[in-house]
Amino acid sequence: MAGYPLQGVRVVELTWFIAGPLVGRWLADQGADVVKVETPTRVDPARGVPPFPAEVPPEARTVEMSGWFNSYNAGGRSVALDLATDAGLEMLRGLIAESDVFLENFTPGTVERWGLDYDGARALRGDIVMVRMPLVGSEGPRAGLAGGGNHLTALGGLMSRSGPLGGDPSPVGPRGIMPDHATNPLNATIAILAALHHRRRTGRGQLIEIPQLESVAGVLGPALLEHALTGVVRGVEGNRSPAAAPHNAYRCRDGSDGRERWIALAVHADEEWRALAGALGGGALGDPRFAEAPGRKLHEEEIDAVLSAWCRSGTQEEALAALRAAGVPCAPVRDGQDLLDDAQLASRGHYVRPPHRGVRTPPLARLGFRIEGARHGPRASAPHLGEHTAEVLSEVLGLGAEELDERARLGAFG
Repeated sequence: MAGYPLQGVRVVELTWFIAGPLVGRWLADQGADVVKVETPTRVDPARGVPPFPAEVPPEARTVEMSGWFNSYNAGGRSVALDLATDAGLEMLRGLIAESDVFLENFTPGTVERWGLDYDGARALRGDIVMVRMPLVGSEGPRAGLAGGGNHLTALGGLMSRSGPLGGDPSPVGPRGIMPDHATNPLNATIAILAALHHRRRTGRGQLIEIPQLESVAGVLGPALLEHALTGVVRGVEGNRSPAAAPHNAYRCRDGSDGRERWIALAVHADEEWRALAGALGGGALGDPRFAEAPGRKLHEEEIDAVLSAWCRSGTQEEALAALRAAGVPCAPVRDGQDLLDDAQLASRGHYVRPPHRGVRTPPLARLGFRIEGARHGPRASAPHLGEHTAEVLSEVLGLGAEELDERARLGAFG
C-alpha cells in the first residue's frame, strides 16, 4: 500500500487556537509525526470552545470534547509537560533536538524566556526548521503586537469590506471564524515544505516567520488593487460586485423542514443576462435599460427586487431548474447539513470520522487535493491531553520506565 508523503518527518508543535494547530493537522494528514506539547495547567484554550456534542450536558463537558479542538488537532500526538519546571523544559528541548520542525505561535517573548528562540533551537539541532507565527512580525513599528482573529480582520482590511449592503463593517466568517485561520496555516505549510526541500539540498535549516497580518492583507485583493490604481476606497457592499449585475443571493421559499433556502446569481455578460430574462419570461427584465452591463449596474436595486420576488414565489429546486435549463450560471446557497449530505463529496471520501475515545468525532475534511500513488487525510482523531506523553518520551528520547518515573517525580509531567 502506498505511503504518506511526509512519513518520517517529525514536528514539535507549541501552538493553540486554530492558525498554528491547522498547520500541524495538515502536516499530520500527509504523514508527519506531529507532537503537540501542552502545559496541563494552561491547555490549548480551543479545548474549551464550542460546539460540543449535543448529548453531553454542560456539567459533563471535559477538555476532550470540543468539536473545534478535535477538528483542528486531528492526527497528532499529545505530550503534557509542565514547562514551569526545569525537568519539563529538559524534555521539550530533547523533543526539539530529535525533530525536523519546531512550530510555535505563542505570544512574542514566550519561547525566548525558555531559551528556545531560533538560536536556542538551532543549538539543539543545527538543521532545525523553526516556524513562528506572530500577529504582525518581529520587526517594524508594531512588532510584538499581540491579538487574534477579530483583530486581524480589522488590521488587514477585511472587516471594512464585510457586512450587509449599507450596514456597518462586521466580523468576517461564520461566528467570527476568520479567514486568517486558512491563509496563515496555508502559507506556513507551503513555507515548511519549501524549507524541508531546501534542507535536503543544502543540509541547512531555516527560520520561517509567518506574520499573520501579511497573510490576511493579501486576501483584500481586488479592493486594494482598485484603490492603488484609481484612488477609490470601497466600503461594505454585501454580495454585490463592482463589475457585475445582478450579483447577489436571493431567498426562495423555505424548505419543508423550515430551513431557509437561497440561490446565488452572478451575471457578467450580456448573453447571460438575456438568458436570465428569458428564464423569467421577459416581463420587467425585458426593459431596454437593462440590456447592457452599465445600465444593469445603474438599476441594480430594481433588478434585485424583481429577482427576489420571483425566487420567493417558488422553491430552491424550481428556481435552479429553470435557470439551469436556460443556461444561467447559478448555485444553491449551501449550509453545513447540505455539505455533509452532499453525494459528490461523499463519493470522494471528503469527510472522515476516525473514532475518538469517549465522544463523537466531528467530520474531518480532507485537504482539497489528491496525489496519485500517495495516501493522505486524517489518520486518527485529536489526542486526549497527555495521551502520548510516556509513549513519545520513551520512543523519541529513549527513556525507560525508571527514567520516566524520575522525570515525573521532578515535575516534568503528572
